Amino acid sequence: MYDKDLEAREERGKVEWYEDSVLRLEVRILNQHLKYQKYRQGKEKCLKEYFKDELFRDYMEKYFGEILFNGDFYKINKARTIINNSHLKDTEKEKLLLFLCKISKHGFDFVKEKYSTYYRKKFLKQLNSLNINPILIPKGRKSPSIVKNPFRF
Repeated sequence: MYDKDLEAREERGKVEWYEDSVLRLEVRILNQHLKYQKYRQGKEKCLKEYFKDELFRDYMEKYFGEILFNGDFYKINKARTIINNSHLKDTEKEKLLLFLCKISKHGFDFVKEKYSTYYRKKFLKQLNSLNINPILIPKGRKSPSIVKNPFRF
């Protein structure tokens, strides 16, 4: 997974219109895997077999499911509104908003170090139930306050 915009700048020094603001996801399927799928799972070793929607979803979930969370993308103000209007207790709302802000400011690796597995899973489950992706749209970005998640599994 990489930023196509950044890659184009580094390689050619300019960005084409079709590369602007693009996040590219790639899964490389090696020949060894194709052979395994053919002889152990009975799948044909041809392109039409690997371009099926169901298989695409399976691979995306397997390889990107842990980093591309469910839920739509929001700016902090919209996420705050959804959380404040939720059924959660006020203390839970505050903790959840703090969790979101920490991810936004410092990244998910920081949160992994600062929060226990129990609290990370709890907060991610709460965000998922509210349909909020833990990765927020940056404040200064000129974009809508809601972006539907194209990676919903």
